[in-house]
Amino acid sequence: MKRNILSFTAKTGPVIGKLIPKKVKDRIKHSFSYANYRSEQLRWEVEKTLGWPLPEESDYESPYNLRLGIFKDNSYLYAYNIAACRDLKVSYKVLDLFSSSWVGDISNSECDVFLATPPTLLDQWQRLFEERLWVVVYELKKRVYPTFKELYLWESKRRMIYWMIAHRIPHPHSWIFLDYDEAINFCDAARYPIVLKLNKGASSHGIFVLQTRKQARQIVKRLFSVGVAPRSSDKRNKEWGVALFQEYIPHEREWRIVRIGDTYFCRIKTVVGEFASGSGLIEWAKPLTGMLDFARKVTEMGNFRCMSLDIFE
Repeated sequence: MKRNILSFTAKTGPVIGKLIPKKVKDRIKHSFSYANYRSEQLRWEVEKTLGWPLPEESDYESPYNLRLGIFKDNSYLYAYNIAACRDLKVSYKVLDLFSSSWVGDISNSECDVFLATPPTLLDQWQRLFEERLWVVVYELKKRVYPTFKELYLWESKRRMIYWMIAHRIPHPHSWIFLDYDEAINFCDAARYPIVLKLNKGASSHGIFVLQTRKQARQIVKRLFSVGVAPRSSDKRNKEWGVALFQEYIPHEREWRIVRIGDTYFCRIKTVVGEFASGSGLIEWAKPLTGMLDFARKVTEMGNFRCMSLDIFE
């Protein structure tokens, strides 16, 4: 019955949502288990786009001497891996890292490589997925794509900053505080505007452009007490005990360079209001001189073959 209710609200939600102001929608999302609702909504979208359910194991003869393992995820991104395998006639088998028999299932799957799309709707889901994926890679010695290192940096602003600092990659000046008093003292001495970022949150949902010392102190007090959840996120995704600040860099556009294997793609995002991320104004573009060289240098430094970089203009 609960699944049916979720399915109904997931289908009708996008229609009703157009009539509700964004701030009100964010409050509603923080008032219940939004991740479960959003997961059901994404399942419905996949059902509408690809047809559902898709077979969890290939039912055809493949011309390739290769079998892919596809890990499930609560955002249903794995469905697109299934669709791609079926289009290309690649043999595959779907596996569930959240199953109690996950180790045996993977060990006995006879898969050569595993495709991983970590769930990001709920931090707890992602942590569980990540800790089991670590075992798959380093204890079961299985090949995973993207690599564990690439996925470890993905959707974590703090980890990405640590990596860039260690490798001296140019990036906005950043300050990360685990102590409340240090964070408050920084607020008192900082130049404004300044940016505060939560560790998670796509489409600028975890980013706050702070114009005054009062705003900065208020959000730091929340971060070190009740916690702060990204906008348009589940209430259980609250972050607390750490404050990440970055210098504010005015810019008109953001270039996104994506590397997959030895192929590069470029898209450009236009700033609307304070953000380019999540603006919806994105299109394919020819990169400016030096951008691809920079992207190659950074990805080669980390031996990354599945990575994206955002460059301000």
